[in-house]
Amino acid sequence: MSGYLVDISLNCPDCSTYIEDEVEVSPPNLMAENSRDSTTTYELEISCPTCGADHPATSATSFGGVDIVLDDHPNVRVSTGMASYAWEGNEWDSDEWLTDLLKDDPAFNFRSAHGELVQFLSNHGETSGTSFINRMILTQLITMLETYLGDNLLQNVATHPDLLKPLFSSDRVLNAERFSLSEIAKNPNIPRDTALAYLRKNLWHDLRRADYFYNTILGIRILSEPDTNALLLKAVAYRHDCVHRNGKTHDDEKLDSITAQYVGTVAREIHALVGRLERETLGVILAPLEKPEDEQD
Repeated sequence: MSGYLVDISLNCPDCSTYIEDEVEVSPPNLMAENSRDSTTTYELEISCPTCGADHPATSATSFGGVDIVLDDHPNVRVSTGMASYAWEGNEWDSDEWLTDLLKDDPAFNFRSAHGELVQFLSNHGETSGTSFINRMILTQLITMLETYLGDNLLQNVATHPDLLKPLFSSDRVLNAERFSLSEIAKNPNIPRDTALAYLRKNLWHDLRRADYFYNTILGIRILSEPDTNALLLKAVAYRHDCVHRNGKTHDDEKLDSITAQYVGTVAREIHALVGRLERETLGVILAPLEKPEDEQD
C-alpha cells in the first residue's frame, strides 16, 4: 500500500465487529486558497475481518482532515485519524526496490520536498497551536526525515557492503542468522541481502533505533546534541499523536503547541541534521580512499 493513508475505526454494520484499519484516500488539493476548495474525494472499500463483508465508502479530504462515509450505511460513524503520505520504501514485494534506490539521491529528494513544504508553511501556516495545517506539515516533515534516514543508509550499505560488518557482529538478530553452503552458492550476496531486508523493515521515525543503526554501521550519531535530541524526539511524539490520535495525547488532551513558529523551528533542525549526516556519511565513504596505499586493505 502506498499513497495518502489514514487510520480508521468503525463497527461493521453487518456483524458489529470493531474494525481498525489503515486505508488509502486522496490527498487534499494543496494549491487551494482555503479549506473548502481543498476538498478531494476518493472511492474505497472497507473490509470486515470477521464476516468478510466489503463496504464501499467515499472519502472527502481537505485541510480540515478526512471524512469517510459508508455508501450503503451513511449513519455508521467512521472515525479517522490524521492522514499522511506513506513511505514507499516500506513496500518490499519486488526486488526492483534496490535498483530504484541506487538511482535515487536521498539528499536531493529531501531538500526538494523540504523546500516546498517550508514554502507551504510560510504561505499557509497558522499561529494557532491546534491548527490542522500546522499538524499536517509537522507530520510530513517527520516523514521526509525518516525517508532520508532509511534511503541514505540503505543506499550506502548496498553499494559498500563492507560497512555491514560491525552490524553482523553486534546485532542480535543478524548474528543469529545461519546460511547453508547451498544457499551461499546460489546467492553469494545473501548476507548483504539479509541485512538489507532487515534494515528496510525498520521504522526510521524511531530516532533512537535509527541512531543505533547509524552509529553501528557508520559510526555517526543522529542523536548527538541534547537540546536538538529533545526537540526532535518531542516532534516525533507529536507526529504519533497527530497520525494515530487526531491531534490528541495519550491522556486525551488536545495538542495546543503546534504553532507555525514551532513547526518552522523543527524544519530548521531537521534540515541541519540532514546536512550534517550528509557530510559525515561522505566522510565515512571517502575515508578508505584517503588512506596511504600501504594502509589500505
